[in-house]
Amino acid sequence: GNGIDNRNIADLPFQPDLVAVKRAGATAGAFRTSAHTGDISSFFAATADAANVVQTLTAGTFQIGTSGAVNTSASVYRWFAFKAGTNFSVGAYTGTGVTSLQVSAPFWSDAIWVKRSTAVAAVQRPSTLAGTASQAFLNTANVTTAITGINASGFTVGNATSVNTAA
Repeated sequence: GNGIDNRNIADLPFQPDLVAVKRAGATAGAFRTSAHTGDISSFFAATADAANVVQTLTAGTFQIGTSGAVNTSASVYRWFAFKAGTNFSVGAYTGTGVTSLQVSAPFWSDAIWVKRSTAVAAVQRPSTLAGTASQAFLNTANVTTAITGINASGFTVGNATSVNTAA
């Protein structure tokens, strides 16, 4: 990192739809998808979405701000990026608070990540996880009321605040 705002990380061979960045230190990892709006990014920790982190995703480039999560002077960061395609998709949905909400996805997924914009932890569910369990990105036990299933139409969520609170 160099701490300078509007820093472009260039030479990607595609326009990314997901960029995740993690500092080699005690800072929560951050990510931005093409479904984010404005200058907003999310965190894997129980931290609300914020501006000035990963600021934009453009052809061959992503831009970072001055947030310590992505750009502290003399800190080392690692990142990865994905482009949407036949095996990767990003999206957004509005929670209802009703258990068994079906969320549409374009294919049967092997892994789902969900992060609410408020200060709750992100959760993920690999297709290999049995029952209705999901795994938090924090060091906590599995939860059975978050991502409760993966199916051909997308996935279902329970009523955990991390995945399904009425707007």
